[in-house]
Amino acid sequence: MVKKLWKKLVNFFKFVLKDKASKIIFVIVFLVMSSEVWLCYLLGFIFQNAWLLGIASACWLFWLGPFTPFLPICLAITAGIRALWGKLRKKGEHK
Repeated sequence: MVKKLWKKLVNFFKFVLKDKASKIIFVIVFLVMSSEVWLCYLLGFIFQNAWLLGIASACWLFWLGPFTPFLPICLAITAGIRALWGKLRKKGEHK
């Protein structure tokens, strides 16, 4: 059962990230969605601020916790942006 679920997840990744534009959109979405973690860590280390490091750690633990689907949210946003971009691109070709 776990193998079937894993295979479905891998196939979904391949479906959403099938071309170069989707991969670029996914990387941008991933960086923006995870910026609350890496940006707070970066600023915390630069300014030696323990409060920012604590916020970054708390956010990271939240997203790593159970029932917080970080990657599925990133994939869904990527699929939505890709679909919207495809519609806008198709609309621009008809003019």
